Amino acid sequence: MDFDACKEIWRFFSQFESTASIADHKVVDVDFWPNPAADAISIQASENNPVTEITIRDIRGRLVEKKTGENIQQLDINQLKPGNYILHISGEGFSVSKKLLISNQ
Repeated sequence: MDFDACKEIWRFFSQFESTASIADHKVVDVDFWPNPAADAISIQASENNPVTEITIRDIRGRLVEKKTGENIQQLDINQLKPGNYILHISGEGFSVSKKLLISNQ
């Protein structure tokens, strides 16, 4: 039996079509402040790129906060415990993840 592992692997993966590529995403500057934060954060994306969803996950990956809307510019975080979080900011054609430190000022 003639078995070529590379060909078999290629055949297996070539049957799947990619749904997203780097070309599908645009480069968007996204800033948020303050960091560290205690009560709320402000979010700003570059011109004509409104933020439509923000999620915050704890260090274990659990979703602790989510907000959706047409042009999100602020998020209340005073109900979250102090610690390290991952802030995921997205809009049409872009998504960015950043570290967020919540303090108990």
